[in-house]
Amino acid sequence: MTNNLDTLLTALYMGIDDAIGAIRWLGRPPQLTDSELVCVAVAQALLGFTSKSR
Repeated sequence: MTNNLDTLLTALYMGIDDAIGAIRWLGRPPQLTDSELVCVAVAQALLGFTSKSR
């Protein structure tokens, strides 16, 4: 199950990163890129977690 989840998240991240592309920012770089943040949010929704504490 873990390998399937890892593969799914990797493919999801690559697809999101290709779609969003490189976005420039001013000042200090963020701790998470936009692609990583969207990938985490989509994975949370796919896995059925409804709160941050889970």
